[in-house]
Amino acid sequence: GWDLSDLKHIELDNEVLKRYRLLKGDLLFNRTNSKELVGKCEVFAEEGDWVFASYLIRVRLDSTRVLPGFVSSFLNSPAGRIQIDQVSRQIAGMSNVNSEELRELLIPLPRIDEQKRLLSELDRARRDRDHALAEANALPSRLDAEISELLGIELLPPDARKSYGIRMASVRGSRLDATYHHPQYLEAWRALQAGKGERALLGDILLDIAGGSTPKAKDDSLYSASGIKFLRILNVKPNRLDLSDVNYIQEEVHEGLLKRSQLAADDVLMTITGRVGTTAVVSSEDLPANINQHIVRLRVDTKLCLPKYLSAFLNTGLGTLLTNRPVSGGTRVALDYGAIRQTPLLLPPLEVQQRVIDLVRKSNANEEKLRAHSAAIWLRAHEYFEQQLLKV
Repeated sequence: GWDLSDLKHIELDNEVLKRYRLLKGDLLFNRTNSKELVGKCEVFAEEGDWVFASYLIRVRLDSTRVLPGFVSSFLNSPAGRIQIDQVSRQIAGMSNVNSEELRELLIPLPRIDEQKRLLSELDRARRDRDHALAEANALPSRLDAEISELLGIELLPPDARKSYGIRMASVRGSRLDATYHHPQYLEAWRALQAGKGERALLGDILLDIAGGSTPKAKDDSLYSASGIKFLRILNVKPNRLDLSDVNYIQEEVHEGLLKRSQLAADDVLMTITGRVGTTAVVSSEDLPANINQHIVRLRVDTKLCLPKYLSAFLNTGLGTLLTNRPVSGGTRVALDYGAIRQTPLLLPPLEVQQRVIDLVRKSNANEEKLRAHSAAIWLRAHEYFEQQLLKV
């Protein structure tokens, strides 16, 4: 599909527009990118004046012999990927396919009516897949609402205001920082005060806090193909660790340079740069593991706060506002240890914390089930598509 939410608008003379103009039914082919993205293609379906960037190839097909959507579906299938992977070359660290190589790709050519039938089957599967994905994508917001209701917290709507006024009297003795005093943070503070439970600071429940470090990226001797997991920001998702793309470090690095940031079960991990405030809890199955400098490890007093409750609370819309308010930095925002310790929390009784944890567990299980279902739908559709092509 297409994502047209971020477009460039340019002025072009007629000759350039005529040469690079896109027409409805053109096939756009991604000629350079990572190995996974090079070769991705889709049929252009918009009207009006559109042109394409230099990292794309425009293909116009003989519509009396082949449907553009059929070619796109084939090239995006595993069978099509095999050919693209065979011809792609590495240039400056990026995979590349040129126009001549694209011309040489072999395309199965059933009758037009058969192409239409196969595309109809794929469209049906795509709708079913997208429906399952939409349900999965809606679950985090639903979970946020359920947790907020349980804790007596008012759900705060998104705040898109671009300008606001601040009285000097309200910032005396505080940071002289317009962003820090954005009205949404004041509303978050009021919502926290109205919640059911005790108010506390994160530092009040901490037994230990430690940040990681990153060994020299180009020193291969510090890294490994397996063994000690080395977690990065991309591995920390709300209330879960994603280990589908994980790096590993040598045992001596884990026991030496990064000994202080070794992880244990029930550690809460928090991202502190870029995507600030995302948290997840380490399980025994995730070990042995360590973290880089963009993550901190929090160990909490479980008599006061259950680790999975802390993660769940900080991942709510309210929790995200509370952790993101004190960030500092220009080109790359970050959260320092002092600000982490001063993060305000709502601490209900442990039995209520456990109910929040149960809500998260149920939501995560449902989301995982829906995403697996959507992937299975698409896999079956492509398998059927390829099986039918074998008959051509």
